[in-house]
Amino acid sequence: MKTKAIEEKLVMRDDRWILVFKDFDMKNFNKSLSKAAVTYITIEEESCCLLLSLEYSCVCPENIQVLQSFYNIILKSLAETFSRLDSLGKVFDTTFDCNTSDSDGKMAVYNKDFLTAFKDVINSRSIIGFDSVSRHVFINFKYNVALGDVKNRVGKWSVDKGLVLENSYIVKPVKRFFRVGVAESVPWSYKVRNHENLVLKDKSGNEIWDGYCLDFLKRLAKEMKFTYELVPNESFGVREPNGVWTGLIGDLATGVNK
Repeated sequence: MKTKAIEEKLVMRDDRWILVFKDFDMKNFNKSLSKAAVTYITIEEESCCLLLSLEYSCVCPENIQVLQSFYNIILKSLAETFSRLDSLGKVFDTTFDCNTSDSDGKMAVYNKDFLTAFKDVINSRSIIGFDSVSRHVFINFKYNVALGDVKNRVGKWSVDKGLVLENSYIVKPVKRFFRVGVAESVPWSYKVRNHENLVLKDKSGNEIWDGYCLDFLKRLAKEMKFTYELVPNESFGVREPNGVWTGLIGDLATGVNK
């Protein structure tokens, strides 16, 4: 996926990428993949300590297995739940057959007691949470949200509070982006050449285009607040005997630029 994104130059567009790290191995990520402004969402170090039941100021060990640690907490929570029920004398000692109904209601009562005790145990552990509607247990990580560099934090995100931005950060809307097909047709659109008839290129190595249509496109982009890149083609296109279009029309028809 990274290779494809680089080939298509998607990583060169500011604010187009949001990278979410599901582990604590951010330091080994190759940030040279992108030269644009990328949003990084990383798990706070504090969450690692809570996941391992360590002090807040712990140093998160390398190669921590997030899911395995999560499962360990769930197993401990289940064990504590059954222990609480046992201490209250609420022990389910009746054999239950899935093919028969709960005629005496014992299973329903035990289910209610179990869920109540289980939620209490879960709520006592800040690193995990319980969704009463779906009855799912989830990891209650806290995330840092940074722009451009992991040190440039612009906010935090958590399940209970959602996204909380830094007071100094101003959210700017991401401009729309378009790929604009272009072919030479003087004076509407043409490649800029020097006195030796060589096509001039910009600092990024892209051919420089000019003409009435290009001026109009630049003005549209400014007024309508969008960015674009030119997709050159040798011709506007003709329809082949087999019904397939070539050139720009072919690009529009297939969505592929050859």
